[in-house]
Amino acid sequence: MQWVRYRPSAPVDRYVKCFWWSRRDTLRDYCEHMLPSSGVKALFALHETPILCWPASLSKGQIEWSGGLVNGPL
Repeated sequence: MQWVRYRPSAPVDRYVKCFWWSRRDTLRDYCEHMLPSSGVKALFALHETPILCWPASLSKGQIEWSGGLVNGPL
């Protein structure tokens, strides 16, 4: 897996803590957890493979999306 992290310079650094990019050459069957934080996270998938999410409450079922996602406090 390749992973790059970039901290923007002024004036963008007032609004964006960091940009990061990752690439996986092979598909993997595992989960990644998003921990709660006070910030907003924007995810842009640069591939066509759907991203799956299982909410903490399994009664809601599986959520599937592609393209992008915004996660954070309301």
